Amino acid sequence: MAFPVLDFVGTFIGKKPTYPLVRRKNWNTEVVKYDSSFIQTNELYTFPIREWELHHKLLTSSQEDKFFELFDSARGQGRRLYLLDPNDYEGESSWTQVALTITAVDQSDDYFTVTDQHASKFQVGWKFKVTGSTGNDDIYTVQDISQDESSTYIYVEEDIPSSVGNGTILRMYFQLYNTYYSGEDYEFSEPKKDIVPNQCTVEVNSVEKTEGVDYTLSDTEGVIMFVSDSTPTNGQTIEAAFQFYYRVMFSSDSISSSRIWTSHYNPGIMTLIEVKRRTTEL
Repeated sequence: MAFPVLDFVGTFIGKKPTYPLVRRKNWNTEVVKYDSSFIQTNELYTFPIREWELHHKLLTSSQEDKFFELFDSARGQGRRLYLLDPNDYEGESSWTQVALTITAVDQSDDYFTVTDQHASKFQVGWKFKVTGSTGNDDIYTVQDISQDESSTYIYVEEDIPSSVGNGTILRMYFQLYNTYYSGEDYEFSEPKKDIVPNQCTVEVNSVEKTEGVDYTLSDTEGVIMFVSDSTPTNGQTIEAAFQFYYRVMFSSDSISSSRIWTSHYNPGIMTLIEVKRRTTEL
């Protein structure tokens, strides 16, 4: 694991979770006020930033040592931790594979054209599979992608052998996400990148697939990558169930602890802040 894991609240010092615990969600809204009394709000965040405020009322000397060890391992704000929140650590994702029809190819700039807007389904470095074409069936790597109102243009690292624009594109890479408030009046889906190792199951049309055989999973990016022979075909449903960490940092470079009596200490409040990274498609 690249980062120390904090399995939450008091567990890292060898005791049951200690309360009170304060959880926060922060959105970022720009409020613009005009002299006409009109107020305009601009939503700056796509997803909220979470905070966890931890309180440890009383620690023994050995527990205090562990408390500071965690803080020092992170170098204050300098390094990241993985935090497992027992109230929010399980996710489910599902997709339906859609074969994208190739309408044209460009051999000079090496790109495929497909109808409609599909740029959000791909990312630079991801691979996809071309099938049913005249001479272009193969695995390709996305070098760049753009779209207009009617088409998507997928530029690839490889040379495109045939000038005939036909066949279909099948996605091989899928970004894990979790949907919140599903089935309620409001819901939103959020990509999940830091995945707990060996805690993800993937099914295609309700048949469980084998990691390392049918697909690989990037634990730090949360991306499922199917191998060529196991790539889901048009109309098949892909489902994933997984556990995830929050990547967090301390809110400060300093922390305190007060001795209450011999070998017993009252540490300061420890606040952890979620660290977002670039997201991919949902």
